[in-house]
Amino acid sequence: MATGALWSNLLTLLTLTPLPDPNVWYNFHFYDPHIFTHQGATWSTDWFKFLREVPYPSSPEAVRRAISLVDNEEIKKHLQQYGEERWNREKIEEEIRRAAEWAEKHEVKLFCNEFGAYRYYCRPTFREKWIKDVRTALEKYGIGWAMWEFDGSFGLVYRENKKAVVDKGIAAALGLNLNN
Repeated sequence: MATGALWSNLLTLLTLTPLPDPNVWYNFHFYDPHIFTHQGATWSTDWFKFLREVPYPSSPEAVRRAISLVDNEEIKKHLQQYGEERWNREKIEEEIRRAAEWAEKHEVKLFCNEFGAYRYYCRPTFREKWIKDVRTALEKYGIGWAMWEFDGSFGLVYRENKKAVVDKGIAAALGLNLNN
Protein backbone atom coordinates (compact mmCIF):
# COMPACT_ATOMS: atom_id res chain seq x y z
CA MET A 1 0.00 0.00 0.00
CA ALA A 2 1.21 3.48 -0.85
CA THR A 3 -0.34 6.87 -0.25
CA GLY A 4 0.18 10.60 -0.47
CA ALA A 5 1.25 12.95 2.31
CA LEU A 6 -0.87 14.89 4.79
CA TRP A 7 -2.61 11.93 6.41
CA SER A 8 -3.25 10.16 3.10
CA ASN A 9 -5.03 13.19 1.71
CA LEU A 10 -6.69 12.75 -1.70
CA LEU A 11 -5.09 15.90 -3.12
CA THR A 12 -1.60 14.63 -2.35
CA LEU A 13 -2.40 11.21 -3.81
CA LEU A 14 -3.33 12.90 -7.08
CA THR A 15 0.17 14.41 -7.29
CA LEU A 16 1.95 11.05 -7.05
CA THR A 17 3.60 9.24 -9.90
CA PRO A 18 2.95 5.57 -9.18
CA LEU A 19 5.72 3.03 -8.95
CA PRO A 20 6.13 0.68 -11.93
CA ASP A 21 4.93 -2.27 -9.86
CA PRO A 22 1.46 -3.80 -10.39
CA ASN A 23 1.50 -5.24 -6.85
CA VAL A 24 1.32 -1.80 -5.23
CA TRP A 25 -2.14 -0.59 -4.26
CA TYR A 26 -2.75 3.11 -3.57
CA ASN A 27 -4.94 4.40 -0.82
CA PHE A 28 -6.44 7.64 0.39
CA HIS A 29 -8.54 8.92 3.26
CA PHE A 30 -11.73 10.87 2.61
CA TYR A 31 -12.96 13.31 5.24
CA ASP A 32 -14.03 16.18 3.00
CA PRO A 33 -15.25 18.61 4.01
CA HIS A 34 -13.39 18.57 7.34
CA ILE A 35 -15.54 21.37 8.73
CA PHE A 36 -18.41 18.86 8.68
CA THR A 37 -16.66 15.56 9.43
CA HIS A 38 -14.51 16.92 12.26
CA GLN A 39 -16.96 19.31 13.95
CA GLY A 40 -16.34 19.32 17.69
CA ALA A 41 -13.03 17.45 17.39
CA THR A 42 -10.46 18.71 19.89
CA TRP A 43 -7.44 17.09 18.18
CA SER A 44 -7.98 18.68 14.76
CA THR A 45 -7.80 22.29 13.59
CA ASP A 46 -8.12 24.37 16.77
CA TRP A 47 -11.39 26.10 15.90
CA PHE A 48 -13.15 22.86 14.87
CA LYS A 49 -13.77 22.15 18.57
CA PHE A 50 -16.26 25.04 18.65
CA LEU A 51 -18.36 23.77 15.75
CA ARG A 52 -21.85 22.40 16.38
CA GLU A 53 -24.86 21.68 14.18
CA VAL A 54 -22.82 21.83 10.97
CA PRO A 55 -25.22 20.42 8.37
CA TYR A 56 -24.82 18.11 5.44
CA PRO A 57 -25.62 18.76 2.66
CA SER A 58 -24.51 22.39 2.88
CA SER A 59 -25.99 25.57 1.50
CA PRO A 60 -26.01 29.20 2.66
CA GLU A 61 -29.46 28.60 4.15
CA ALA A 62 -28.52 25.31 5.82
CA VAL A 63 -25.53 26.76 7.73
CA ARG A 64 -27.47 29.60 9.38
CA ARG A 65 -28.06 27.64 12.59
CA ALA A 66 -24.39 26.61 12.90
CA ILE A 67 -23.33 30.22 12.31
CA SER A 68 -25.71 31.44 15.03
CA LEU A 69 -24.03 29.13 17.57
CA VAL A 70 -20.55 30.74 17.35
CA ASP A 71 -19.33 34.19 18.35
CA ASN A 72 -16.03 34.14 16.49
CA GLU A 73 -16.21 36.03 13.18
CA GLU A 74 -13.49 33.91 11.56
CA ILE A 75 -15.41 30.71 12.33
CA LYS A 76 -18.59 32.32 10.97
CA LYS A 77 -16.71 33.05 7.72
CA HIS A 78 -15.56 29.43 7.46
CA LEU A 79 -19.12 28.21 7.99
CA GLN A 80 -20.47 30.64 5.40
CA GLN A 81 -17.86 29.44 2.91
CA TYR A 82 -18.85 25.83 3.62
CA GLY A 83 -22.45 26.75 2.91
CA GLU A 84 -21.51 28.45 -0.35
CA GLU A 85 -19.46 25.42 -1.46
CA ARG A 86 -22.69 23.39 -1.43
CA TRP A 87 -21.28 20.07 -0.35
CA ASN A 88 -23.70 17.36 -1.42
CA ARG A 89 -23.80 13.95 -3.10
CA GLU A 90 -22.75 15.39 -6.45
CA LYS A 91 -19.76 17.27 -5.02
CA ILE A 92 -18.56 14.19 -3.14
CA GLU A 93 -19.00 12.09 -6.27
CA GLU A 94 -16.95 14.63 -8.23
CA GLU A 95 -14.07 14.33 -5.74
CA ILE A 96 -14.18 10.52 -5.79
CA ARG A 97 -14.32 10.57 -9.61
CA ARG A 98 -11.02 12.47 -9.62
CA ALA A 99 -9.44 9.64 -7.63
CA ALA A 100 -10.88 7.03 -9.99
CA GLU A 101 -9.60 8.90 -13.05
CA TRP A 102 -6.13 9.11 -11.51
CA ALA A 103 -6.12 5.35 -10.86
CA GLU A 104 -7.36 4.61 -14.38
CA LYS A 105 -4.79 6.92 -15.97
CA HIS A 106 -1.97 5.22 -14.07
CA GLU A 107 -3.47 1.71 -14.28
CA VAL A 108 -3.26 1.15 -10.54
CA LYS A 109 -5.54 -0.29 -7.89
CA LEU A 110 -7.10 2.17 -5.48
CA PHE A 111 -8.62 1.82 -2.01
CA CYS A 112 -10.19 4.36 0.35
CA ASN A 113 -9.08 2.98 3.69
CA GLU A 114 -10.62 5.68 5.89
CA PHE A 115 -13.73 7.81 5.83
CA GLY A 116 -16.21 8.86 8.48
CA ALA A 117 -17.68 11.69 10.54
CA TYR A 118 -17.23 12.44 14.24
CA ARG A 119 -20.25 11.01 16.06
CA TYR A 120 -20.40 13.28 19.11
CA TYR A 121 -21.27 16.59 17.45
CA CYS A 122 -22.62 15.51 14.10
CA ARG A 123 -26.37 15.05 13.86
CA PRO A 124 -27.11 11.40 13.09
CA THR A 125 -29.20 12.17 10.00
CA PHE A 126 -26.43 14.37 8.55
CA ARG A 127 -23.77 11.80 9.40
CA GLU A 128 -25.75 8.96 7.84
CA LYS A 129 -26.38 10.93 4.64
CA TRP A 130 -22.71 11.91 4.26
CA ILE A 131 -21.50 8.33 4.90
CA LYS A 132 -24.01 6.94 2.40
CA ASP A 133 -22.99 9.51 -0.21
CA VAL A 134 -19.29 8.69 0.21
CA ARG A 135 -19.86 4.93 0.16
CA THR A 136 -22.07 5.02 -2.92
CA ALA A 137 -19.61 7.27 -4.78
CA LEU A 138 -16.74 4.90 -3.96
CA GLU A 139 -18.78 1.93 -5.14
CA LYS A 140 -19.88 3.73 -8.31
CA TYR A 141 -16.24 4.10 -9.32
CA GLY A 142 -15.19 0.61 -8.20
CA ILE A 143 -13.03 1.84 -5.31
CA GLY A 144 -12.79 -0.47 -2.32
CA TRP A 145 -13.47 1.12 1.04
CA ALA A 146 -13.17 0.82 4.81
CA MET A 147 -14.87 3.18 7.23
CA TRP A 148 -12.91 4.63 10.12
CA GLU A 149 -13.62 3.07 12.63
CA PHE A 150 -15.50 0.08 13.99
CA ASP A 151 -15.80 1.08 17.64
CA GLY A 152 -15.15 4.68 18.59
CA SER A 153 -16.05 8.28 17.91
CA PHE A 154 -16.30 7.71 14.15
CA GLY A 155 -17.51 4.13 14.40
CA LEU A 156 -20.23 1.78 13.33
CA VAL A 157 -20.88 0.75 16.92
CA TYR A 158 -21.10 2.61 20.21
CA ARG A 159 -21.03 1.36 23.79
CA GLU A 160 -23.91 1.00 26.22
CA ASN A 161 -22.89 -0.49 29.57
CA LYS A 162 -19.67 -1.75 27.95
CA LYS A 163 -21.65 -3.65 25.31
CA ALA A 164 -21.18 -2.90 21.61
CA VAL A 165 -24.40 -1.66 19.99
CA VAL A 166 -24.63 -1.31 16.21
CA ASP A 167 -25.70 2.12 15.02
CA LYS A 168 -28.46 0.99 12.67
CA GLY A 169 -28.52 4.27 10.74
CA ILE A 170 -24.80 4.00 9.99
CA ALA A 171 -25.16 0.31 9.12
CA ALA A 172 -27.87 1.24 6.59
CA ALA A 173 -25.70 4.07 5.22
CA LEU A 174 -22.94 1.52 4.67
CA GLY A 175 -25.36 -0.78 2.85
CA LEU A 176 -25.12 -3.45 5.54
CA ASN A 177 -28.04 -5.84 5.98
CA LEU A 178 -28.39 -6.59 9.69
CA ASN A 179 -31.53 -8.70 9.26
CA ASN A 180 -29.68 -11.90 8.30
